[in-house]
Amino acid sequence: MSRKAPAENCIEIIAPLLEELNHQGMPPCQLIGGIGSAALKDPRTEILPGTKEIIAPPDLWVPSRREEDGTKRDLDLLVLSTEATDIREINDLATSIIGNALDVSVFGLQKASKLEKRSRQVLLSTALGFVSDRYIYDHLQAPRNDVDGYKALIPFATPITKPSWESWGYHFGDKFAHGPHPAVVPLYYAGRSISGLRHRDVEKVNKIAANVFDKFPEALEWIEEGPGKSQLEFARILHTLSTSASSKEPLIIGEKLRIDPLPLGELASHECFLLKDYPEKTQQFALNAARAKSRTIKFGEQFDPLVTIWRKYFERYAGVFTYNR
Repeated sequence: MSRKAPAENCIEIIAPLLEELNHQGMPPCQLIGGIGSAALKDPRTEILPGTKEIIAPPDLWVPSRREEDGTKRDLDLLVLSTEATDIREINDLATSIIGNALDVSVFGLQKASKLEKRSRQVLLSTALGFVSDRYIYDHLQAPRNDVDGYKALIPFATPITKPSWESWGYHFGDKFAHGPHPAVVPLYYAGRSISGLRHRDVEKVNKIAANVFDKFPEALEWIEEGPGKSQLEFARILHTLSTSASSKEPLIIGEKLRIDPLPLGELASHECFLLKDYPEKTQQFALNAARAKSRTIKFGEQFDPLVTIWRKYFERYAGVFTYNR
């Protein structure tokens, strides 16, 4: 009978990587999920909006293996660049330092031109898209109508601006990392998967949101009326896809953020729907396919054994057959 490898503290594992990432001249990137989320969930963590800092307790413990099934945790790094060389540099650095201690996933910002291409490949994009991504106008393209890019999961895309992915400083004792604005973190979880907020993330996201809203009340306004508003609407669309046709049950996050589902009949005319100029049959195919994927995955996510099998054997290969991360 094999023995499970003992868990280490993720913060100590990634410490050498953080030191390298903070050197001048390195491509800018953010630590997404995992350790940052653990800090935001901890009631002892300080949130300092004035200086855009998150101060985690010095004894924060984030085990390298998940308690529920013993699988390795992910290390997700978002490179704030559309350049393949920048993404490759961070990926090579992360994998060389972290090795097999964590499941390393490095991804960047996509060029807006890719979204236009994928929107034209309706059947393929609808079939293969399972998670959302950020598509940004590069330095050769000026922002359009004050929009810097889009968050998209075909057949839907919502406009986003730079303030929605601005970096905050996360302090873990004497270790430092850049991470996302704390208000956008719950929206990342609710707007990532075609199935909406995943079953396994509900408890964690509620704790994160409650802690952030309690210590940083302005965060709710940032979401509902500020830079996070469009991503809130994107989360609403994904929540709508995952619910039954007759359901009007809202998604409540952190006891204060309410996301009501839309009537299904409004999705085809929604401003975020990319295929308004396509034939009605094509529109219905895309919507039905998106809804079928969402409902099927939502159902499967309720069963822990299936989730464990996915994590152990398939999740690391997901990028091979899905467009987005």
